[in-house]
Amino acid sequence: MKTVLKLGIDVGSTTIKMIVLDEQGEIVYRSYKRHKTNITEVFISEIRTIQKQFPDSGFVTSITGSAGMGIAERTGITFSQEVVASVAVITPLS
Repeated sequence: MKTVLKLGIDVGSTTIKMIVLDEQGEIVYRSYKRHKTNITEVFISEIRTIQKQFPDSGFVTSITGSAGMGIAERTGITFSQEVVASVAVITPLS
């Protein structure tokens, strides 16, 4: 049975940030890359890096950020508005 990891992606005006959480919610991968307007190239490169690092895993993925909606529409990845996503993470901690 495949391990299911959570992949969070934030595509902003200057950077792409990705984080992978394991089944216990622990961070097992994170990246912060400046895309220098080469959003697609950096996005694909990071996805490939994650796929290579976790070849036997499935992913529940969500994307946010100023450029995230366009990527979500083209890829079928779930889009989450940044403030809503932040509240969803912070609320259980309080």
